[in-house]
Amino acid sequence: MVTIKHILKDGTQIDDIAGKVIKADQFPVLYEAINRINKAGDANETISTSD
Repeated sequence: MVTIKHILKDGTQIDDIAGKVIKADQFPVLYEAINRINKAGDANETISTSD
């Protein structure tokens, strides 16, 4: 089983990020990945982001 640690900008560690809002200017790589996924649609394409 994989455990994911969520660490907020203020250093707080939480188990679940449900209900949290991450703005595009706070995490542009995340939004880039979401945009690529949306563009791929139902094409069953592999999505990757830059390092």
